Amino acid sequence: MPLYPICQAQDFHMERVQGTNASEVPMKRFTETLQSIAPFMLSFNILTVGLTVSFLGLSAEAKSSPTLPQPKSFSFSYKSPGQEPFKITVQSPNYDSAFRLAAKECYKSLSNGQYPGESRGLAMIDICANPK
Repeated sequence: MPLYPICQAQDFHMERVQGTNASEVPMKRFTETLQSIAPFMLSFNILTVGLTVSFLGLSAEAKSSPTLPQPKSFSFSYKSPGQEPFKITVQSPNYDSAFRLAAKECYKSLSNGQYPGESRGLAMIDICANPK
């Protein structure tokens, strides 16, 4: 009668080995089995890693495929009362962002980086929000 129920399996039987403990025999068989399938496990792991890397590479390429629109040049003309009209040119991918950048630049140039006061500031915002 075998010592362990698992040892009753047909291909995993218990042997009496001189000088070994009965519990060492199943572990020895298990180790031998692992060593025999180790090359196949390694191949499987390499295949799994290769497929994962390929998939990640393809998904990264798919995400990076869409190109960003190239910046275009937009020009805006402004006219302030009592001053000559001036022009601001900005590089931007679309008209809306170009309009915002030009309006900020217009305000900076009219205020010279200083607080203009409420009424003058509102007049400058009106000028910069309505290019000619």
